[in-house]
Amino acid sequence: MASNEAAVRAVLDALQGVNAESRYVFNGNCLYCDAKPVGWIDEDFFCLKNTGKNLPETRGLLTELPNCKRHPSFIVPKNDYSAPWFRAVIQATADALPEKEKRW
Repeated sequence: MASNEAAVRAVLDALQGVNAESRYVFNGNCLYCDAKPVGWIDEDFFCLKNTGKNLPETRGLLTELPNCKRHPSFIVPKNDYSAPWFRAVIQATADALPEKEKRW
């Protein structure tokens, strides 16, 4: 997943008003909302982190093939970035994730 500035801009533009930013990590663009990693930006879709909490906002979203992940990511096609629920699902995912915890 190489960096694609147009793809990053499309996601960030759709999330106007949400505390979101992208960081280039591990050869890809990770989307953070409220300083929590919520997914990966690809050229044609967004991989939304699956919190495993059955969020109502994620019902009906497609998931990636379950290979070795306990909770496969949700796939959001770029055509859905302008949908009203896209912002809500990003915020709901961030809200479902724990605050940063000190690990030592």
